Amino acid sequence: MRNFIWIFILMHCCTGENVWGQEQVVEALKAEKEEITVDGNLDDAVWQKGEWITGFTIIGESCKQAQAQTVFKIAYDGDQLYFAAKMMESCRLKIDESRKDGSVCEDDAIELIIDPYGDQSDYYVFAANAITKLDEKWSLNGLLRELEWDAEWKVATKIGKTEWAVEMAIPFAELELTERSLQDWKFNVIRNRHAVQKEEYSSYVPLVSNLMEDRCFALLRFAPDVFKKHLWNIEGPCGYLFEVDTYGTDRLKGCVNVENKGSGACNFNLIIKQVNPKSIPIIAISMQEQLCDGEHRAYDFQMPIKKQTPLKLRVELVNIHNPQEILRVERWTLNVDYEPIQLSFVEPNYRNTIYSTQNLSEIKFNLRFTLNPELLKNNTLRLQLLSPNEQKVYDKVLKELIIEKVPVHETYTMPIEELEFGSYLVRAELLNENGEVTFTKEKEFEKLRPVSYEWRVDMDGNLRKNDEMIIPTGFFEMTSEELEQWKGNYSVIFQNLNSILSAVDANTYLDKLEKLNAYGVIYPYPDESFINSCVEGLEQSLLAKEKEAIREHVKSLGRHPALMAWVLAFSPDNETISPQRLKLIYDVVSSEDPFHPCVIVIPPNRSMGEYGQIGDILMPITKLSFLKDEEPSRLLDLTSRQFDLINRLKKPGSTLWGCLQAYNQPMMTEVATRLPNVDECRSILYQSFVKGAKGFFWYHFSQFKNSPEMEPIVQFLVHELKSLQNAILAPNVPVDEKNEDLLNSDMTPTMLKRVGNDYYLFAVSLSGEKKKIQLRLPRMKDAKVLHVVSEGREVSLAEDGTFSDTFDPFEVHIYSTKAIGGITLQELKEKLKVERANKKRG
Repeated sequence: MRNFIWIFILMHCCTGENVWGQEQVVEALKAEKEEITVDGNLDDAVWQKGEWITGFTIIGESCKQAQAQTVFKIAYDGDQLYFAAKMMESCRLKIDESRKDGSVCEDDAIELIIDPYGDQSDYYVFAANAITKLDEKWSLNGLLRELEWDAEWKVATKIGKTEWAVEMAIPFAELELTERSLQDWKFNVIRNRHAVQKEEYSSYVPLVSNLMEDRCFALLRFAPDVFKKHLWNIEGPCGYLFEVDTYGTDRLKGCVNVENKGSGACNFNLIIKQVNPKSIPIIAISMQEQLCDGEHRAYDFQMPIKKQTPLKLRVELVNIHNPQEILRVERWTLNVDYEPIQLSFVEPNYRNTIYSTQNLSEIKFNLRFTLNPELLKNNTLRLQLLSPNEQKVYDKVLKELIIEKVPVHETYTMPIEELEFGSYLVRAELLNENGEVTFTKEKEFEKLRPVSYEWRVDMDGNLRKNDEMIIPTGFFEMTSEELEQWKGNYSVIFQNLNSILSAVDANTYLDKLEKLNAYGVIYPYPDESFINSCVEGLEQSLLAKEKEAIREHVKSLGRHPALMAWVLAFSPDNETISPQRLKLIYDVVSSEDPFHPCVIVIPPNRSMGEYGQIGDILMPITKLSFLKDEEPSRLLDLTSRQFDLINRLKKPGSTLWGCLQAYNQPMMTEVATRLPNVDECRSILYQSFVKGAKGFFWYHFSQFKNSPEMEPIVQFLVHELKSLQNAILAPNVPVDEKNEDLLNSDMTPTMLKRVGNDYYLFAVSLSGEKKKIQLRLPRMKDAKVLHVVSEGREVSLAEDGTFSDTFDPFEVHIYSTKAIGGITLQELKEKLKVERANKKRG
């Protein structure tokens, strides 16, 4: 959608002695309600106040003044933020995009970027060319676009002989304001100029390259308490389900949680609307309620709905005394299955497949009815396990269960000890009083023969080879010759993701890895057309000849003992592989080769949400730049936040691997950068595992070779991982509610494991400040001390299992009842210090 804006490259301000410059401050103008008419004329009284703000500089050219200047003002009333700008221009404007949310920024356009929280968490982009507009919400420091967010706001433009003007009105209710919004906001204004032969991109805050780094936003200041009435929190829908009522009408049932965060006592209407793809309401319900300051309440609702995939809802909280005053807006997108009976396997959980190493004695599956419970009365449920005949028709009943009283939701089991290898089907039938089948749901599963090259993901997300758990670690794009130099340290190598290996070359590559007792992750594609582009006009499909080509390639390599997994895509939207096409590719590969998982590598500046339901292993890359005058990096918690997000997006039965890309690349920025230190690398590594990763990689080896300082750090971390492998792969120890607060917090996530009689607690500080933190280990009350792994020290335990420890910014501590030897962090740091000194003298 945007051309250069979303490239994740370090940037900096060019003002002042500090590398980031002094933050500019803009005082927003106070407007009276209904004083501003959004028409592009900029003749309202508020725009006549004060001086126009200007001084735009060219992005990427050492803060050179823009040839065509821009001036702007910002105003507000109790309900809306207003923005007015005049762009000096004597040339003819480029105006090609007329679609809302289209490629607006490839035309002459202006962008207002606002962070209402001032904490580089989320921000909003409002952009306009001369005829249409675009709005976006970005999270994770601008690395993830929230696809479902679509605000209702106004914009008007006017084109003159020497300038063109834009006027915007943005409701505060659309911005999800919090208590942090009562302080200064952050903002920037960007101009994209295409009217001249050489395109010019300019910014109010001087930037070198990337436009979305919060450090280079200006401050936006308002009068105190302007936003208090908009401080509401709406969450939901909780526990929602779909059903068909006795009249055959589709209905949605659920619960909405509403909290008054400081708005004062308020009577309101809670309005839930179903909207069409153009955000036009088609059905709505309303509830009149009241909440005082600090109160929160859960509201049950049910509403008729029209069938729609996905189902889009808009929730409004409106002042009951002034229906024009909207206090808060939320949007929900529900991906729902409208089938009357929903059936999903619990075991087998991975690919609906029973592997020979699993030794399952029964299958387990969830059954949910989306019918009205009244319709289930006097009905009978028949569950069958069937095998196919020679014509592959499932007609032989192996097991049958009859349920007289049919629950809306239940988990069922069926014994399968005597099942032979092959395909089977579970069928659920709802029978009416006359014994007639009214609704049916079927789902297949397969029991596989034993092989010597079985790789699968287990119930805990661990990767297993022939039932042995491993932590895959290694590099992207490492040759077999380079691997030989590091023999025994890395177990897995991703092939070069910018090229495709023929079947012959891939076999040769895997042969070399086999000799080194290593494994490879390679593409399942016979040529580069599968990763570089789609067949024109078939972007969401897969041709029969393409399916056959993939099958043949997979078949020729699938039995190689050095093959671990298939990588389906690296940044799939950048490779123009649509989610629909990638899902078809996954179906072909997983069907042809059920013994190797499929990996999708998703850099965080791509749309995770579109691809989170595809593949068996999702791999978000943590991509950071580290500044010489900033240690540790204040963005180090990015890993945790992107894992929190992708954990919500991934499909059941899939797992996660972590990856770090962080190298000194001075050609990309004028700011002095550095390599990450050992504490920063260790923080990113264990943030990944605490948040659910089951493997970790470094991207990529060619950059690593040019950064020899990283070698001892990565070697240390790999050896530490190996010493802790059994603990990391063990199931999480359950924590009771009374200990949850002391064992986990937003700023100190933890992971508690048990191996035999020994316990391991992994704790990661996400705070940029040094802190003393109290923790409690509920299952270790008999222990007197805990050993701190790789630190050569101990901490004392109180009788109730609590202990305190000091965490430096973003520091990791690993506590164990078992002493683990090896080089300590301090010894490694001393070694690195000596090497740096020797290098400096040399």
